[in-house]
Amino acid sequence: MNGVLVIGMAWLVCGIIAIYTYHKQSYDYKKPIVYKRKLLLMLIIFFFIFGIITILGYLTGESLLINAGTFLAVGLLCLGIGLRDIYLAMKCTQKIIAEYVGYYYQSIRGTSLYTPKFEYEYKGEKYTSLVNTTYSKRKINKYYKEGNKYDIYIDSDNPEDCTDDRRIKISTIALILFAMVCISIFIAER
Repeated sequence: MNGVLVIGMAWLVCGIIAIYTYHKQSYDYKKPIVYKRKLLLMLIIFFFIFGIITILGYLTGESLLINAGTFLAVGLLCLGIGLRDIYLAMKCTQKIIAEYVGYYYQSIRGTSLYTPKFEYEYKGEKYTSLVNTTYSKRKINKYYKEGNKYDIYIDSDNPEDCTDDRRIKISTIALILFAMVCISIFIAER
């Protein structure tokens, strides 16, 4: 049962990290990216709700709350990430030329991830956005050179949304399948 408490605390820590990222993002860009801030707000709420549900499940011994805080939460999170990748692949169809201006670095459990950052202009408006793909240090340095221009794809209705690769990846399909398994386990355990 102590593992359940750790999971609940982990959700709350993720919520705190999301709050930090939300606050930090205001200063990372010349112009705040509104949709990403909304996404972070949703994640903050998600993490805190499932953290509290999991801890309540631990304290009360209620298996429905424990399963919701573990299987359902992981399933919904993976499903959301997978569907967002598919959404970007389908919606980002406007090919434009953008300047690579660096990357956003994050370290997750010892794994370093680098997300390309581009500046571009669309319909007279300037944007600075991160794509939805992460790379290792070796690969980002291999594929991108600061100051060079590259083709990326944006959503013409939401020009802040962009991707450098419109293909739906195997990892996205695997993530959605994993989400479906987690959600199925939650439903079966009810």
